Amino acid sequence: VRPDITNKKYITLEKLDSQECPKVETPQFSLSRHQVGADRLSNVYYMPNFLPSAYLYEVLLPWLQSIPSCPQPTLEDCSMNSSSALYWTTLRYSQRRVMMLQSPFPPLIEAVAQALFQSGVTWKDRNRCVENEGSTSSSNHPPNHVLINEYQPSMGILPHTDGPEYQDKTATVSLGGSDVILRFTKRLLTDEIGSSSLNQENRSLDKPILELVLGGNGSLVVFEKDAYTKHLHSIKDGIFTEKIATESTNSTETSCVSLNENGVTLIERGYRISLTFRRK
Repeated sequence: VRPDITNKKYITLEKLDSQECPKVETPQFSLSRHQVGADRLSNVYYMPNFLPSAYLYEVLLPWLQSIPSCPQPTLEDCSMNSSSALYWTTLRYSQRRVMMLQSPFPPLIEAVAQALFQSGVTWKDRNRCVENEGSTSSSNHPPNHVLINEYQPSMGILPHTDGPEYQDKTATVSLGGSDVILRFTKRLLTDEIGSSSLNQENRSLDKPILELVLGGNGSLVVFEKDAYTKHLHSIKDGIFTEKIATESTNSTETSCVSLNENGVTLIERGYRISLTFRRK
């Protein structure tokens, strides 16, 4: 069920359809301050309140929900580059609605891409990583691809990598209100698959190396390098509630989860939209 937005005051559709890219003020991204779970997995970063709620719920979410579903059956048919022809499409295997866009983005998506770039979340063409915090020199670039997923309360996504088509870095913004747990698990190398020399722990793809609570009100998670190439990430599918270590749920800058902590917090899954930015 989508959230009820009828009792909130939103800007007019004329402003939503404007070709001018709005400027969104966001906090500065810091590799050192926002790193999480470094004792278990390097190169994962989290900001609980990246996008302002006014932009999320008065501008971006109503616009995303106003976009019609795609008349074509495949994701490829609905991968549009122009804001004049935007559609959601429903994946056959999961019933999740998705939208895939390449630069130039529609203005409201471009605003988020520029917010990432100006805050210091950038991509490099050659070494595919950010080395200098906050640098926006000519060698750093904004994302040029975004995958938008719409999750109903019980929906998740199977363990996967984003693949070699993109640079080894991804930045995901969550909105819609629902918290979820993002799980990272080890990805077996090709020569490890089926190897009898691996112990049970290394063979198990179900045991999370790191769990991270993603807040549903404008949070940002960034991961790169080994976290991108050597690990799978996922959200459990087919469940309405999740349990997590109480001491690990985030109310400040971090949301690392230790599976050995005492105490459990119950997370009620709800409606969520994720915007995953990458660069080809």
